Amino acid sequence: MSAARRDEPEQEISIRQREHELFRSHADDSSAGPARPFADYLRDTPSAPLPAWVKALLWGLAAMVALLFAAALWRSIHKTHARAPKTPRPSVSSTPGPRPGPIAATSPRSRRPACFSSSPNQES
Repeated sequence: MSAARRDEPEQEISIRQREHELFRSHADDSSAGPARPFADYLRDTPSAPLPAWVKALLWGLAAMVALLFAAALWRSIHKTHARAPKTPRPSVSSTPGPRPGPIAATSPRSRRPACFSSSPNQES
């Protein structure tokens, strides 16, 4: 532990030196102002208008976007509510298939096997 405590001041010194190298030197450079004035950049950069085909392409894309936006607005305003199905669905009674058999009787007089002669809640 004593060795670690002796190294702390040296570490702090090296951290401060590195901080000065990294951050303070950049702060000094930025306070001087831009390397060139903005007017110089404007003079050096020539203005070239877009070619006609690029303008036409951008206007065409803008028109398509406007049409799609208008269509989306129109659809959101003129929503159709529940539509009737195009083909009527067949009813349950008209579908072919096996018919269910007779419903079993549930009265106490119905025939039951001997194991089910009394209800489960009754004790014998």
